[in-house]
Amino acid sequence: MKKKLLFAMAAITMLFATSCQDDVDNRVDFGETSTVSFTVSTPDMATRADYSDGTTATVLQYAVYAENGTRLEELGGVKNDFSKTTNVQLQLVTGNKYSVIFWAAAEEAPYTVDFDTKTMTVDYANA
Repeated sequence: MKKKLLFAMAAITMLFATSCQDDVDNRVDFGETSTVSFTVSTPDMATRADYSDGTTATVLQYAVYAENGTRLEELGGVKNDFSKTTNVQLQLVTGNKYSVIFWAAAEEAPYTVDFDTKTMTVDYANA
């Protein structure tokens, strides 16, 4: 009798535990648009001998790529008021995978980035 009572109490407890679990909505609605926020900042360098400290970077460019590597031009952009740190918000579709490239540089920097070919070049004449 005690075993049956103990079993019944355990079963009732499990029923309540599982019914409470259903109240929590942990679902991801695939295909819905969601705002994704990135905080972008230039790194603090340990030494200035070989690198800039990041304070001269005033232009931030970014590009978004689909999982297959195709550039999604409508999601990329430029921030001309960049100063060491900024926040970038993108509207992305849930369930999809993306790659995002951020590029910060000074306006007159000899470096340029080509997001279509995913390359960076240096014009040594302007260095």
